[in-house]
Amino acid sequence: MSKNEHKVPKLENRDSKIIDLNILALFLMIWRKKMLVVKITSLFSILGLLNAIYGPIIYTASTTFLPKSSIGKKSSAGLSGLASLAGITLSSGIGSENEISPSLYPLIGSSQPFLEEILNIKFIHYNKEISLKNYLENENNSPFSDKIKKYTIRIPGQIKEFFLQKITADSKSENTNYDLISLTLEEEKIMNGLKSKLVIEVDLEIGIISLSFEDSNREICAFIASKAREKLQQKIINLQIKSAQESLIYTEKLFVKKKNEFEFLQDSIAAFKDQNQNINSRLFRNKLSRLESQFAISKAVTEELAKQVEQARLKVSRDTPIFTIIEPVVIPNLRTSPKRTLTVVIYSFLGLIIGIAYALLKKPIKHLTNSITSTDANKWINP
Repeated sequence: MSKNEHKVPKLENRDSKIIDLNILALFLMIWRKKMLVVKITSLFSILGLLNAIYGPIIYTASTTFLPKSSIGKKSSAGLSGLASLAGITLSSGIGSENEISPSLYPLIGSSQPFLEEILNIKFIHYNKEISLKNYLENENNSPFSDKIKKYTIRIPGQIKEFFLQKITADSKSENTNYDLISLTLEEEKIMNGLKSKLVIEVDLEIGIISLSFEDSNREICAFIASKAREKLQQKIINLQIKSAQESLIYTEKLFVKKKNEFEFLQDSIAAFKDQNQNINSRLFRNKLSRLESQFAISKAVTEELAKQVEQARLKVSRDTPIFTIIEPVVIPNLRTSPKRTLTVVIYSFLGLIIGIAYALLKKPIKHLTNSITSTDANKWINP
């Protein structure tokens, strides 16, 4: 047992020495090619510096607001907890059964109908009124680096998009009989671009909603953020009061109809009495009694519908959410990107990794290429 115990550390020492030698050999190989690594790293650092200097400057405008229901729910939950200790059950009484949870706001903000509304927002740009959709479609808004990529490395992708767009247009023309939303490839790209620019976040703990929009133009950025907040709030209001609003419209129509019937019976009784002022027969009294009975029923129905209309209006008012703006939109002065120092560091680190990999793999790849070439040549010479 003692001999075996002495043999194990010797093997471990030998393996560790081999590993150390391999690491040292790799380090020496990199050191011999240090100028190549330095050149590649410097090249990438220069590219990173150019990208940081000439890259698009992005500003971000943001706003935060708080729905009234979030405050109500919090206080209601506290009261319910205290009441439960005393053996009493309290209903919240705040909000409505149709209340939209704040966690759904980002889904509403990224929905296609809402994004369409945002794209239709109009503003003045270079003394000309344009929509956000036209603004995003404008190629002049793309940075210089994107234009270079567009006419170089993105050419295969553009060819693919061209054929996909043609296929989409053909399928759209074939499916005109269906009541479905259909977007072209360009419209879908604009939608996706808008989704990345317009960000809606929710803090479920305190119920605060944050909305931000980013763009290269400070004024447009703040304007769209403000309008998007207004449209989002209006969208939530419309969705939340939809059921109560429909009930109010139906009740008002019914009330107007019954009110007209009531007024017609009222005029009919007056006309009947005027025409038979000096008549006191049983037939007259029977007809008058029937008219008065119909009038009483119509009056009761009309009064009840009038109460229901007022209740429906109160329900619409009660279901309408109220938003408290905590932080209004302010035109940003500081850019959010590019972060120039970080960009140069990332490019430099990437250049260092590529330079080291190239220095280590250059000779093996060259040997492999030469061996494959010589093997193919021998096959042609000696078939």
